[in-house]
Amino acid sequence: MIGILALVVAVLPSSVADATGSTGSTEGTADWRRVSAGGRHSCGIRITGRLYCWGDDSDGELGDDAALANMPTPTEVAGNHTDWITVAVGANHTC
Repeated sequence: MIGILALVVAVLPSSVADATGSTGSTEGTADWRRVSAGGRHSCGIRITGRLYCWGDDSDGELGDDAALANMPTPTEVAGNHTDWITVAVGANHTC
């Protein structure tokens, strides 16, 4: 899942969209400190220390306390933490 408002496979690099779907703003493209891609979902830490995930959530791997649904754009992980340092994404889990 590449975070561009669509659940598609891409063969070229793409900017990650922000929560509004924009890829042209600083919020959406330049402020990612770290990104980890898994089999069906991805997560990233912004320079603010907040953790966002997007993609397949069928096993709750996005951590957003929402219904288990696909999210095509980054959604903040529940807890309102601003001190995330690293994230690792696997096939059906996030650490």
